[in-house]
Amino acid sequence: MKHLKILSAIAIASLLFVSCRSSKNKELTVPADASTIVRLNGSSINSKADWNDLLKADWFRREKQMSTDSFDRQIMQDPERSGVDLKSDFVYFSHKRDLVRYSVFEGQLKSVTDFEKMLQGQNPGSKVEDGGSFNYMLADKTDFVSWTSSKFIYISNEPLMGGNTSVTVDSLKAYAASLFDLKKENSIESNDNYASLIKEPGDIHFWSNTADVLSDFQFGPIPLIAASAMMQGSVTAGTINFENGKIVMHSKQYLNPTLSKLIQRYSARPLTADLLNHVAPTASIVIAMNYDPQLIQDFLKVSGTESTANQYLDEYHLTIDELLKASKGEVLMSAAKLGPEVTASEEDDEEEGIFPFGGDLLFATALNNDSSFKKAGDIVKKAFPGAASTVQNNWFLLGNSPATISHFFAPNTNPVVSQKLGGHPLGVYIDIQKGLEQWNTHGLDSALLQQINLSKSFWRDIVSNGGEFRDGCINFDTNVNLADGSTNSLKQLAKYSVQMSQLIKKDEYATTKPSLKIPFLAYNF
Repeated sequence: MKHLKILSAIAIASLLFVSCRSSKNKELTVPADASTIVRLNGSSINSKADWNDLLKADWFRREKQMSTDSFDRQIMQDPERSGVDLKSDFVYFSHKRDLVRYSVFEGQLKSVTDFEKMLQGQNPGSKVEDGGSFNYMLADKTDFVSWTSSKFIYISNEPLMGGNTSVTVDSLKAYAASLFDLKKENSIESNDNYASLIKEPGDIHFWSNTADVLSDFQFGPIPLIAASAMMQGSVTAGTINFENGKIVMHSKQYLNPTLSKLIQRYSARPLTADLLNHVAPTASIVIAMNYDPQLIQDFLKVSGTESTANQYLDEYHLTIDELLKASKGEVLMSAAKLGPEVTASEEDDEEEGIFPFGGDLLFATALNNDSSFKKAGDIVKKAFPGAASTVQNNWFLLGNSPATISHFFAPNTNPVVSQKLGGHPLGVYIDIQKGLEQWNTHGLDSALLQQINLSKSFWRDIVSNGGEFRDGCINFDTNVNLADGSTNSLKQLAKYSVQMSQLIKKDEYATTKPSLKIPFLAYNF
Protein backbone atom coordinates (compact mmCIF):
# COMPACT_ATOMS: atom_id res chain seq x y z
CA MET A 1 0.00 0.00 0.00
CA LYS A 2 2.82 2.37 0.87
CA HIS A 3 4.46 1.75 -2.52
CA LEU A 4 1.12 2.26 -4.24
CA LYS A 5 0.72 5.69 -2.62
CA ILE A 6 4.24 6.67 -3.68
CA LEU A 7 3.58 5.55 -7.28
CA SER A 8 0.28 7.43 -7.27
CA ALA A 9 2.00 10.59 -6.05
CA ILE A 10 4.66 10.27 -8.76
CA ALA A 11 1.99 9.74 -11.42
CA ILE A 12 0.03 12.81 -10.29
CA ALA A 13 3.20 14.90 -10.17
CA SER A 14 4.14 13.73 -13.68
CA LEU A 15 0.72 14.63 -15.01
CA LEU A 16 0.92 18.08 -13.43
CA PHE A 17 4.37 18.62 -14.94
CA VAL A 18 3.20 17.61 -18.41
CA SER A 19 0.07 19.73 -18.05
CA CYS A 20 2.06 22.77 -16.95
CA ARG A 21 4.55 22.26 -19.77
CA SER A 22 1.83 22.01 -22.41
CA SER A 23 -0.32 24.92 -21.25
CA LYS A 24 2.37 27.15 -19.82
CA ASN A 25 2.02 30.72 -21.06
CA LYS A 26 0.04 30.01 -24.20
CA GLU A 27 -0.25 33.73 -24.82
CA LEU A 28 2.25 35.41 -27.14
CA THR A 29 4.77 37.19 -24.93
CA VAL A 30 6.74 40.36 -25.68
CA PRO A 31 9.16 42.13 -23.30
CA ALA A 32 8.16 45.61 -22.15
CA ASP A 33 11.34 47.12 -23.62
CA ALA A 34 11.01 45.59 -27.10
CA SER A 35 12.17 47.96 -29.84
CA THR A 36 9.63 47.15 -32.55
CA ILE A 37 6.48 45.03 -32.41
CA VAL A 38 4.22 43.87 -35.24
CA ARG A 39 1.18 41.81 -34.29
CA LEU A 40 -0.88 40.05 -36.97
CA ASN A 41 -4.55 39.34 -36.36
CA GLY A 42 -4.66 35.86 -37.87
CA SER A 43 -8.41 35.34 -37.79
CA SER A 44 -9.14 38.72 -39.37
CA ILE A 45 -6.49 38.32 -42.06
CA ASN A 46 -7.60 34.77 -42.79
CA SER A 47 -11.18 36.00 -43.31
CA LYS A 48 -10.02 38.43 -46.00
CA ALA A 49 -7.46 36.38 -47.93
CA ASP A 50 -6.22 32.81 -47.98
CA TRP A 51 -2.96 32.31 -46.07
CA ASN A 52 -1.63 30.09 -48.84
CA ASP A 53 -1.97 32.97 -51.31
CA LEU A 54 -0.38 35.40 -48.88
CA LEU A 55 2.61 33.18 -48.18
CA LYS A 56 3.09 32.46 -51.87
CA ALA A 57 3.26 36.21 -52.41
CA ASP A 58 6.43 36.02 -50.32
CA TRP A 59 6.09 39.35 -48.52
CA PHE A 60 7.80 38.30 -45.31
CA ARG A 61 11.11 37.78 -47.07
CA ARG A 62 12.05 37.86 -50.73
CA GLU A 63 12.58 34.34 -52.06
CA LYS A 64 16.08 35.11 -53.34
CA GLN A 65 17.12 36.27 -49.86
CA MET A 66 16.00 33.09 -48.06
CA SER A 67 18.23 30.09 -47.67
CA THR A 68 16.71 26.75 -48.61
CA ASP A 69 16.36 25.59 -45.00
CA SER A 70 15.24 28.83 -43.31
CA PHE A 71 12.39 28.52 -40.81
CA ASP A 72 9.99 30.81 -42.64
CA ARG A 73 10.57 29.04 -45.94
CA GLN A 74 9.84 25.70 -44.29
CA ILE A 75 6.44 26.97 -43.14
CA MET A 76 5.72 28.51 -46.55
CA GLN A 77 6.28 25.24 -48.37
CA ASP A 78 3.15 23.68 -46.84
CA PRO A 79 1.53 26.03 -44.29
CA GLU A 80 -1.57 23.91 -43.71
CA ARG A 81 0.53 20.88 -42.69
CA SER A 82 3.11 22.83 -40.67
CA GLY A 83 1.21 22.39 -37.41
CA VAL A 84 0.97 26.19 -37.06
CA ASP A 85 -2.45 27.63 -36.25
CA LEU A 86 -2.86 30.04 -39.16
CA LYS A 87 -6.10 31.46 -37.72
CA SER A 88 -4.49 32.59 -34.47
CA ASP A 89 -2.42 35.72 -33.86
CA PHE A 90 1.26 36.05 -34.72
CA VAL A 91 3.73 38.54 -33.29
CA TYR A 92 7.14 39.68 -34.47
CA PHE A 93 9.39 41.85 -32.33
CA SER A 94 12.99 43.00 -32.09
CA HIS A 95 14.65 43.32 -28.71
CA LYS A 96 18.06 44.63 -27.65
CA ARG A 97 19.61 42.78 -24.73
CA ASP A 98 23.19 42.19 -23.61
CA LEU A 99 24.66 43.82 -26.76
CA VAL A 100 22.56 41.54 -28.98
CA ARG A 101 19.57 42.36 -31.17
CA TYR A 102 17.10 39.47 -31.06
CA SER A 103 14.48 39.10 -33.78
CA VAL A 104 11.59 36.97 -32.57
CA PHE A 105 8.56 35.48 -34.30
CA GLU A 106 5.84 33.80 -32.20
CA GLY A 107 2.69 31.92 -33.06
CA GLN A 108 0.35 29.27 -31.74
CA LEU A 109 0.29 25.59 -32.70
CA LYS A 110 -2.70 23.43 -33.60
CA SER A 111 -0.61 20.25 -33.81
CA VAL A 112 2.74 19.94 -32.10
CA THR A 113 3.18 16.55 -33.80
CA ASP A 114 2.92 18.08 -37.28
CA PHE A 115 5.17 20.96 -36.24
CA GLU A 116 7.93 18.64 -35.03
CA LYS A 117 7.49 16.46 -38.11
CA MET A 118 7.98 19.51 -40.34
CA LEU A 119 11.14 20.58 -38.49
CA GLN A 120 12.65 17.10 -38.50
CA GLY A 121 11.80 16.57 -42.16
CA GLN A 122 13.33 19.89 -43.24
CA ASN A 123 16.35 19.70 -40.91
CA PRO A 124 17.61 16.10 -41.11
CA GLY A 125 20.95 17.05 -39.56
CA SER A 126 19.35 18.60 -36.48
CA LYS A 127 17.62 16.95 -33.56
CA VAL A 128 14.97 17.91 -31.03
CA GLU A 129 16.54 18.97 -27.73
CA ASP A 130 15.02 19.27 -24.27
CA GLY A 131 15.11 22.84 -22.96
CA GLY A 132 13.38 22.09 -19.67
CA SER A 133 9.95 23.66 -20.05
CA PHE A 134 10.16 23.56 -23.86
CA ASN A 135 11.76 21.71 -26.75
CA TYR A 136 14.09 23.37 -29.23
CA MET A 137 16.04 22.84 -32.43
CA LEU A 138 18.65 24.77 -34.37
CA ALA A 139 17.14 25.46 -37.80
CA ASP A 140 19.02 27.02 -40.71
CA LYS A 141 22.27 26.19 -38.83
CA THR A 142 22.05 29.16 -36.47
CA ASP A 143 18.38 30.13 -35.98
CA PHE A 144 16.72 28.83 -32.84
CA VAL A 145 13.22 27.34 -32.81
CA SER A 146 11.58 26.51 -29.48
CA TRP A 147 8.09 25.25 -28.71
CA THR A 148 5.64 23.78 -26.24
CA SER A 149 2.47 21.94 -27.18
CA SER A 150 0.62 25.25 -27.62
CA LYS A 151 3.02 27.76 -29.21
CA PHE A 152 6.39 28.28 -30.89
CA ILE A 153 9.05 30.95 -30.51
CA TYR A 154 11.54 31.44 -33.34
CA ILE A 155 14.68 33.47 -32.53
CA SER A 156 17.42 34.88 -34.72
CA ASN A 157 20.10 37.28 -33.56
CA GLU A 158 22.85 39.66 -34.53
CA PRO A 159 25.44 41.41 -32.35
CA LEU A 160 25.13 45.13 -31.72
CA MET A 161 28.11 47.43 -31.97
CA GLY A 162 30.62 46.28 -29.37
CA GLY A 163 28.97 42.89 -28.90
CA ASN A 164 30.39 39.40 -29.46
CA THR A 165 30.39 37.95 -32.96
CA SER A 166 28.13 35.04 -32.02
CA VAL A 167 25.54 33.99 -29.45
CA THR A 168 25.86 30.56 -27.82
CA VAL A 169 23.10 27.96 -27.76
CA ASP A 170 22.97 28.29 -23.98
CA SER A 171 22.33 32.03 -24.34
CA LEU A 172 19.55 31.35 -26.85
CA LYS A 173 18.02 28.77 -24.50
CA ALA A 174 18.13 31.25 -21.64
CA TYR A 175 16.53 33.96 -23.78
CA ALA A 176 13.79 31.59 -24.95
CA ALA A 177 13.12 30.53 -21.36
CA SER A 178 12.77 34.18 -20.33
CA LEU A 179 10.06 34.59 -23.00
CA PHE A 180 8.15 31.45 -22.04
CA ASP A 181 8.29 32.49 -18.37
CA LEU A 182 7.64 36.23 -18.95
CA LYS A 183 5.35 37.70 -16.31
CA LYS A 184 2.73 40.27 -17.29
CA GLU A 185 4.34 43.05 -15.24
CA ASN A 186 7.50 42.64 -17.34
CA SER A 187 5.69 42.38 -20.66
CA ILE A 188 4.47 45.03 -23.08
CA GLU A 189 0.93 44.15 -21.99
CA SER A 190 1.59 46.16 -18.82
CA ASN A 191 1.89 49.34 -20.91
CA ASP A 192 -1.48 51.12 -20.90
CA ASN A 193 -0.99 52.66 -24.34
CA TYR A 194 -0.11 49.28 -25.85
CA ALA A 195 -3.05 47.59 -24.12
CA SER A 196 -5.31 50.30 -25.55
CA LEU A 197 -3.79 49.84 -29.02
CA ILE A 198 -4.44 46.09 -29.09
CA LYS A 199 -8.12 46.69 -28.29
CA GLU A 200 -8.52 48.79 -31.44
CA PRO A 201 -9.77 46.87 -34.51
CA GLY A 202 -6.96 46.07 -36.92
CA ASP A 203 -5.50 43.39 -39.14
CA ILE A 204 -2.06 44.54 -38.07
CA HIS A 205 -0.98 46.40 -34.93
CA PHE A 206 2.46 48.00 -34.80
CA TRP A 207 4.50 49.56 -32.00
CA SER A 208 7.95 51.12 -32.22
CA ASN A 209 10.20 52.65 -29.60
CA THR A 210 11.21 55.82 -31.47
CA ALA A 211 14.40 56.52 -29.54
CA ASP A 212 15.51 52.89 -29.82
CA VAL A 213 15.15 52.99 -33.59
CA LEU A 214 17.03 56.28 -33.84
CA SER A 215 19.80 54.93 -31.61
CA ASP A 216 20.83 52.69 -34.49
CA PHE A 217 22.29 55.88 -35.97
CA GLN A 218 24.48 56.54 -32.93
CA PHE A 219 27.50 57.00 -35.17
CA GLY A 220 25.62 59.09 -37.72
CA PRO A 221 25.11 62.85 -37.98
CA ILE A 222 24.88 64.82 -34.73
CA PRO A 223 21.19 65.76 -35.34
CA LEU A 224 20.24 62.07 -35.43
CA ILE A 225 22.12 61.33 -32.23
CA ALA A 226 20.48 64.32 -30.57
CA ALA A 227 17.05 63.27 -31.85
CA SER A 228 17.50 59.83 -30.29
CA ALA A 229 18.18 61.38 -26.90
CA MET A 230 15.31 63.84 -27.27
CA MET A 231 12.83 61.10 -28.19
CA GLN A 232 13.52 58.87 -25.18
CA GLY A 233 10.20 57.52 -23.94
CA SER A 234 8.38 58.32 -27.21
CA VAL A 235 6.57 55.63 -29.18
CA THR A 236 5.06 55.29 -32.65
CA ALA A 237 2.00 53.02 -32.73
CA GLY A 238 -0.95 52.26 -34.94
CA THR A 239 -3.20 49.88 -36.82
CA ILE A 240 -3.51 48.74 -40.43
CA ASN A 241 -6.77 47.48 -41.89
CA PHE A 242 -7.26 45.91 -45.31
CA GLU A 243 -10.64 47.14 -46.51
CA ASN A 244 -12.33 46.85 -49.88
CA GLY A 245 -10.38 48.96 -52.35
CA LYS A 246 -8.08 50.56 -49.79
CA ILE A 247 -5.57 50.07 -47.01
CA VAL A 248 -6.33 52.21 -43.96
CA MET A 249 -3.70 53.10 -41.39
CA HIS A 250 -4.26 55.02 -38.16
CA SER A 251 -1.03 55.98 -36.39
CA LYS A 252 -0.12 57.83 -33.22
CA GLN A 253 3.10 59.38 -32.00
CA TYR A 254 3.18 59.23 -28.21
CA LEU A 255 5.63 61.82 -26.90
CA ASN A 256 7.56 61.87 -23.65
CA PRO A 257 6.44 64.41 -21.00
CA THR A 258 9.03 67.02 -22.06
CA LEU A 259 7.99 67.01 -25.72
CA SER A 260 4.28 66.75 -24.87
CA LYS A 261 4.49 69.84 -22.70
CA LEU A 262 6.40 71.66 -25.43
CA ILE A 263 4.02 70.87 -28.28
CA GLN A 264 0.92 71.72 -26.24
CA ARG A 265 2.05 75.34 -26.20
CA TYR A 266 1.18 75.67 -29.87
CA SER A 267 -2.27 75.28 -31.41
CA ALA A 268 -2.69 73.26 -34.59
CA ARG A 269 -2.63 75.41 -37.72
CA PRO A 270 -4.63 73.84 -40.58
CA LEU A 271 -3.35 74.02 -44.13
CA THR A 272 -4.88 76.97 -45.95
CA ALA A 273 -6.42 77.18 -49.41
CA ASP A 274 -3.95 79.99 -50.21
CA LEU A 275 -1.07 77.52 -49.79
CA LEU A 276 -2.68 74.51 -51.50
CA ASN A 277 -3.89 76.57 -54.48
CA HIS A 278 -0.24 76.99 -55.49
CA VAL A 279 -0.02 73.27 -56.31
CA ALA A 280 0.37 72.80 -60.06
CA PRO A 281 -2.22 70.52 -61.74
CA THR A 282 0.61 68.32 -63.01
CA ALA A 283 1.95 67.55 -59.51
CA SER A 284 1.90 63.86 -58.62
CA ILE A 285 3.50 64.26 -55.16
CA VAL A 286 2.50 66.98 -52.68
CA ILE A 287 3.76 67.49 -49.13
CA ALA A 288 2.36 70.47 -47.20
CA MET A 289 2.64 71.60 -43.60
CA ASN A 290 1.69 74.54 -41.44
CA TYR A 291 3.48 74.95 -38.10
CA ASP A 292 4.54 77.63 -35.65
CA PRO A 293 8.21 78.41 -36.46
CA GLN A 294 8.94 78.90 -32.76
CA LEU A 295 8.22 75.18 -32.29
CA ILE A 296 11.31 74.36 -34.40
CA GLN A 297 13.48 76.55 -32.23
CA ASP A 298 12.14 74.94 -29.08
CA PHE A 299 12.92 71.48 -30.49
CA LEU A 300 16.47 72.59 -31.30
CA LYS A 301 16.92 73.87 -27.76
CA VAL A 302 15.57 70.68 -26.19
CA SER A 303 17.79 68.52 -28.38
CA GLY A 304 20.85 70.68 -27.71
CA THR A 305 21.51 71.31 -31.41
CA GLU A 306 20.65 75.01 -31.63
CA SER A 307 24.29 76.09 -31.18
CA THR A 308 25.45 73.60 -33.83
CA ALA A 309 22.91 75.00 -36.31
CA ASN A 310 23.95 78.56 -35.54
CA GLN A 311 27.63 77.71 -36.01
CA TYR A 312 26.84 76.47 -39.50
CA LEU A 313 24.77 79.56 -40.35
CA ASP A 314 27.36 81.95 -38.92
CA GLU A 315 29.41 81.60 -42.11
CA TYR A 316 26.50 83.21 -43.96
CA HIS A 317 25.87 85.86 -41.27
CA LEU A 318 22.58 84.25 -40.26
CA THR A 319 21.06 82.73 -37.15
CA ILE A 320 18.27 80.22 -36.59
CA ASP A 321 16.30 82.92 -34.80
CA GLU A 322 16.48 85.20 -37.86
CA LEU A 323 15.31 82.51 -40.27
CA LEU A 324 12.43 81.36 -38.07
CA LYS A 325 11.21 84.89 -37.40
CA ALA A 326 11.23 85.51 -41.15
CA SER A 327 9.16 82.36 -41.81
CA LYS A 328 5.39 82.03 -41.46
CA GLY A 329 5.63 78.27 -41.06
CA GLU A 330 3.76 77.34 -44.24
CA VAL A 331 5.74 74.89 -46.38
CA LEU A 332 4.89 73.28 -49.70
CA MET A 333 6.88 70.62 -51.59
CA SER A 334 5.77 69.10 -54.88
CA ALA A 335 7.05 66.92 -57.71
CA ALA A 336 5.80 66.20 -61.21
CA LYS A 337 6.94 64.39 -64.35
CA LEU A 338 9.36 62.11 -62.51
CA GLY A 339 11.42 59.53 -64.31
CA PRO A 340 15.01 58.80 -65.35
CA GLU A 341 16.36 61.67 -67.41
CA VAL A 342 17.49 60.97 -70.96
CA THR A 343 21.17 61.88 -71.23
CA ALA A 344 23.48 62.09 -74.18
CA SER A 345 25.41 59.09 -72.93
CA GLU A 346 23.39 56.10 -71.71
CA GLU A 347 26.57 54.66 -70.21
CA ASP A 348 27.20 57.69 -68.01
CA ASP A 349 26.53 56.74 -64.39
CA GLU A 350 26.94 60.27 -63.05
CA GLU A 351 23.66 61.81 -61.95
CA GLU A 352 23.02 65.47 -62.61
CA GLY A 353 20.60 67.88 -61.00
CA ILE A 354 19.22 67.79 -57.48
CA PHE A 355 17.26 64.55 -57.86
CA PRO A 356 18.31 61.44 -59.81
CA PHE A 357 14.83 60.96 -61.32
CA GLY A 358 14.62 64.47 -62.77
CA GLY A 359 11.15 66.00 -63.08
CA ASP A 360 9.71 69.29 -61.89
CA LEU A 361 10.67 69.72 -58.22
CA LEU A 362 9.65 72.59 -55.97
CA PHE A 363 10.15 73.71 -52.37
CA ALA A 364 8.28 76.81 -51.15
CA THR A 365 7.90 78.49 -47.77
CA ALA A 366 5.87 81.58 -46.89
CA LEU A 367 7.74 84.55 -45.40
CA ASN A 368 7.05 87.44 -43.05
CA ASN A 369 9.93 89.35 -44.59
CA ASP A 370 12.43 88.74 -47.39
CA SER A 371 15.75 89.94 -46.00
CA SER A 372 16.91 86.86 -44.08
CA PHE A 373 16.01 84.42 -46.83
CA LYS A 374 17.74 86.53 -49.44
CA LYS A 375 20.93 86.00 -47.46
CA ALA A 376 20.16 82.27 -47.41
CA GLY A 377 20.64 82.17 -51.18
CA ASP A 378 24.35 81.38 -50.75
CA ILE A 379 23.48 78.31 -48.65
CA VAL A 380 21.18 77.06 -51.40
CA LYS A 381 23.77 77.59 -54.12
CA LYS A 382 26.35 75.68 -52.11
CA ALA A 383 24.02 72.77 -51.32
CA PHE A 384 22.30 72.67 -54.74
CA PRO A 385 24.56 74.27 -57.33
CA GLY A 386 22.31 73.23 -60.21
CA ALA A 387 19.07 74.50 -58.67
CA ALA A 388 17.13 77.71 -59.19
CA SER A 389 15.98 79.82 -56.25
CA THR A 390 14.33 83.15 -55.64
CA VAL A 391 12.62 85.29 -52.99
CA GLN A 392 9.46 86.83 -54.40
CA ASN A 393 6.12 88.09 -53.08
CA ASN A 394 6.93 86.93 -49.54
CA TRP A 395 7.81 83.41 -50.71
CA PHE A 396 11.14 81.63 -50.74
CA LEU A 397 11.23 79.22 -53.70
CA LEU A 398 13.69 76.50 -54.63
CA GLY A 399 13.29 74.38 -57.74
CA ASN A 400 15.19 72.46 -60.34
CA SER A 401 14.50 75.14 -62.98
CA PRO A 402 13.22 78.75 -63.31
CA ALA A 403 10.20 77.38 -65.19
CA THR A 404 9.17 75.27 -62.21
CA ILE A 405 9.34 78.33 -59.97
CA SER A 406 7.31 80.47 -62.39
CA HIS A 407 4.52 77.86 -62.38
CA PHE A 408 4.14 78.45 -58.64
CA PHE A 409 2.69 81.91 -59.30
CA ALA A 410 0.47 80.80 -62.17
CA PRO A 411 -3.30 80.69 -61.51
CA ASN A 412 -3.27 77.02 -60.48
CA THR A 413 -6.40 75.15 -59.54
CA ASN A 414 -6.03 71.69 -58.03
CA PRO A 415 -9.26 71.03 -56.12
CA VAL A 416 -8.32 67.39 -55.48
CA VAL A 417 -5.33 68.40 -53.33
CA SER A 418 -7.29 71.05 -51.42
CA GLN A 419 -10.13 68.63 -50.77
CA LYS A 420 -7.89 65.80 -49.55
CA LEU A 421 -5.34 67.78 -47.50
CA GLY A 422 -7.20 70.85 -46.27
CA GLY A 423 -8.06 71.21 -42.60
CA HIS A 424 -4.98 69.51 -41.12
CA PRO A 425 -1.53 70.83 -40.12
CA LEU A 426 0.25 68.21 -42.26
CA GLY A 427 -0.72 66.51 -45.48
CA VAL A 428 0.83 64.18 -48.04
CA TYR A 429 -0.79 63.33 -51.36
CA ILE A 430 0.69 60.93 -53.93
CA ASP A 431 -1.24 60.46 -57.15
CA ILE A 432 0.30 57.14 -58.19
CA GLN A 433 -1.61 56.84 -61.43
CA LYS A 434 -0.65 60.33 -62.55
CA GLY A 435 2.96 59.72 -61.57
CA LEU A 436 3.11 56.51 -63.60
CA GLU A 437 1.43 58.18 -66.57
CA GLN A 438 4.11 60.88 -66.46
CA TRP A 439 7.00 58.46 -65.89
CA ASN A 440 9.63 58.72 -68.60
CA THR A 441 9.59 55.32 -70.34
CA HIS A 442 12.16 56.21 -72.99
CA GLY A 443 14.45 53.25 -73.62
CA LEU A 444 12.71 50.88 -71.19
CA ASP A 445 12.36 47.24 -72.21
CA SER A 446 9.06 45.40 -72.54
CA ALA A 447 9.31 43.68 -69.13
CA LEU A 448 9.61 47.01 -67.33
CA LEU A 449 6.81 48.56 -69.39
CA GLN A 450 4.58 45.65 -68.36
CA GLN A 451 5.39 46.34 -64.70
CA ILE A 452 4.45 49.99 -65.10
CA ASN A 453 1.19 49.11 -66.88
CA LEU A 454 0.32 46.56 -64.20
CA SER A 455 0.95 49.14 -61.48
CA LYS A 456 -1.15 51.77 -63.28
CA SER A 457 -4.09 49.38 -63.30
CA PHE A 458 -3.58 48.51 -59.61
CA TRP A 459 -2.75 51.68 -57.63
CA ARG A 460 -4.74 54.92 -57.42
CA ASP A 461 -3.36 57.28 -54.79
CA ILE A 462 -2.11 57.74 -51.22
CA VAL A 463 -3.58 60.34 -48.87
CA SER A 464 -2.05 61.00 -45.46
CA ASN A 465 -3.00 63.84 -43.16
CA GLY A 466 -3.03 64.77 -39.50
CA GLY A 467 -0.55 66.36 -37.13
CA GLU A 468 -3.08 67.33 -34.47
CA PHE A 469 -2.04 66.75 -30.86
CA ARG A 470 -4.82 65.14 -28.83
CA ASP A 471 -5.15 62.48 -26.15
CA GLY A 472 -1.43 62.74 -25.40
CA CYS A 473 -0.22 61.98 -28.93
CA ILE A 474 0.09 63.31 -32.47
CA ASN A 475 -2.44 61.61 -34.75
CA PHE A 476 -2.21 60.68 -38.44
CA ASP A 477 -4.55 58.92 -40.87
CA THR A 478 -3.37 57.35 -44.13
CA ASN A 479 -5.39 55.75 -46.93
CA VAL A 480 -3.77 53.81 -49.75
CA ASN A 481 -6.45 53.66 -52.44
CA LEU A 482 -6.52 51.03 -55.18
CA ALA A 483 -8.03 51.22 -58.66
CA ASP A 484 -10.43 48.35 -57.86
CA GLY A 485 -12.61 49.73 -55.10
CA SER A 486 -14.83 46.67 -54.62
CA THR A 487 -12.36 43.83 -53.88
CA ASN A 488 -10.56 43.44 -50.56
CA SER A 489 -7.17 45.15 -50.73
CA LEU A 490 -5.27 42.29 -49.08
CA LYS A 491 -6.52 39.81 -51.66
CA GLN A 492 -5.59 42.28 -54.40
CA LEU A 493 -2.11 42.84 -52.95
CA ALA A 494 -1.41 39.11 -52.86
CA LYS A 495 -2.32 38.75 -56.54
CA TYR A 496 -0.41 41.91 -57.52
CA SER A 497 2.72 40.75 -55.68
CA VAL A 498 2.74 37.42 -57.51
CA GLN A 499 2.19 39.09 -60.89
CA MET A 500 4.90 41.66 -60.25
CA SER A 501 7.38 39.00 -59.11
CA GLN A 502 6.79 37.05 -62.31
CA LEU A 503 7.45 40.13 -64.43
CA ILE A 504 10.60 41.02 -62.48
CA LYS A 505 12.01 37.52 -63.01
CA LYS A 506 11.66 38.09 -66.76
CA ASP A 507 13.44 41.46 -66.55
CA GLU A 508 17.15 41.06 -67.22
CA TYR A 509 17.88 44.58 -65.96
CA ALA A 510 16.24 43.88 -62.60
CA THR A 511 18.07 40.62 -62.06
CA THR A 512 21.55 41.82 -63.08
CA LYS A 513 21.78 45.40 -61.78
CA PRO A 514 22.22 46.55 -58.16
CA SER A 515 18.99 47.70 -56.56
CA LEU A 516 20.21 51.31 -56.27
CA LYS A 517 20.40 51.52 -60.07
CA ILE A 518 16.83 50.35 -60.60
CA PRO A 519 14.78 53.25 -62.02
CA PHE A 520 11.30 52.10 -60.97
CA LEU A 521 9.88 51.77 -57.47
CA ALA A 522 7.94 48.62 -58.33
CA TYR A 523 11.12 46.59 -57.93
CA ASN A 524 10.84 47.09 -54.19
CA PHE A 525 7.58 45.14 -53.92
